[in-house]
Amino acid sequence: MSVKPRWIPTTKKALAWVLFLLYIPKFGQEYLLHFAEASPWNWFKDVILGIEPKA
Repeated sequence: MSVKPRWIPTTKKALAWVLFLLYIPKFGQEYLLHFAEASPWNWFKDVILGIEPKA
C-alpha cells in the first residue's frame, strides 16, 4: 500500500485540518454512545444478525 506524497500533511496547519476532519465523525460516535446512551450492539444483533433477545 502506498500513500501519495501530496496526501501527507507537511505543516502543522495541514495536520490540524486532518485531525479536525477526522474528529467530526468521532464526535458523533462519542455523543451517540455516551450521552444518548445508545446500544448499537443490540440493534446490530436484532436487525443485522437476526438474533432474538432472550426472554
